[in-house]
Amino acid sequence: MSKSALKIAASLHHRKNRLGNGLFLAEGEKVVAEAIGAGLKCHFLFVRRSWYDRHPLIPIPEGFTGSECIWLGDSDMDRISQLSSPPPVVGVFDIRQISLPAYKPDSGSIWLYLDRIRDAGNLGTLLRIADWFGVEGVWCAPGTADPWNAKCIQASMGSVFRVPVAESDPADCLKYLSGIPVYATTLKGTNLPAINFEGGGLLLLGNESEGLNHEWMAHCTSRISIPGYGKAESLNAAVAGGIILSWMRK
Repeated sequence: MSKSALKIAASLHHRKNRLGNGLFLAEGEKVVAEAIGAGLKCHFLFVRRSWYDRHPLIPIPEGFTGSECIWLGDSDMDRISQLSSPPPVVGVFDIRQISLPAYKPDSGSIWLYLDRIRDAGNLGTLLRIADWFGVEGVWCAPGTADPWNAKCIQASMGSVFRVPVAESDPADCLKYLSGIPVYATTLKGTNLPAINFEGGGLLLLGNESEGLNHEWMAHCTSRISIPGYGKAESLNAAVAGGIILSWMRK
């Protein structure tokens, strides 16, 4: 069983295997606990024996009944972990299957569309920010990083288990959110403090080097920019998203 489980866990380093099997790796005590708290099924739990022997007062978190607990040595844990510093606990979980909530016009709800955010750490941070500001749902354009990548899950600090996320092209997203105000982030738009976000809306964040897909520009209600006062060419996508979502919630 342990050899088979190790093989499955190692295969989940690749996106096609995660999607094909409907499974992902949760790495670290906190992320594993968050996945369990979100009600995701745990198939295997790998625990580093050398770590557990030094932490006898730290119990394995509740909720692992029905899952297979496997004790590993350092070399095997290094093999299945995708992180540069492998954690003491790794779990194999079902990918969360959740539908985006129905859009209700004039509800003041906020939605987020991410266009080719390729860095998994940036995506995870944006999901954590979306969770903080109560974003209803996040759409990811094709070419955006995989939300179930270990780096993304780690950066989201468990928010990926709570925020509804879907992959969609612009046309499908706009059809789903028909009638919603659409705000596109650009370098040459209206200064952020001048925008009235009272009715909520859909915030578009594009790739840092390429910007937003041109398809969006014909549909956006407003083009907005964060005023800058120094010499930096642009802001990190997650930083920009946090600033704008804070204004939208005001």
